[in-house]
Amino acid sequence: MKKINIFDLEKFKRDLYAGQQLNGRVYKKYAQDIEEYLLQLDHFPHQVFQVYLDILNSSYMTQVHGVYHFFKQLYFDFEKLSPVQRYQLKSVINRCLERPLDNNLELWLLEINQNRF
Repeated sequence: MKKINIFDLEKFKRDLYAGQQLNGRVYKKYAQDIEEYLLQLDHFPHQVFQVYLDILNSSYMTQVHGVYHFFKQLYFDFEKLSPVQRYQLKSVINRCLERPLDNNLELWLLEINQNRF
């Protein structure tokens, strides 16, 4: 019997939206947990995708070291995005790249923008 990995989306959102900067290792661990969860799915869940858009729409979050881990993983799970999600992501990334970003996040967003659309 295959073990199903459960991802606690509500805890993730509470931690992320708490208004305190989390350690980069915490972001990396969440990104890994999401990756394990996504391995079981054929599509990228809307609720998780919405959190990613919220991160990109936040001028605070896009300057926090460690959030790039989510987009590094997203780069490798791009085929699970729906056409609508891809359109939304491209639009948000283009706006996001017009303002100051954490260096690693900027690199991964440029990589997505240049090689996935």
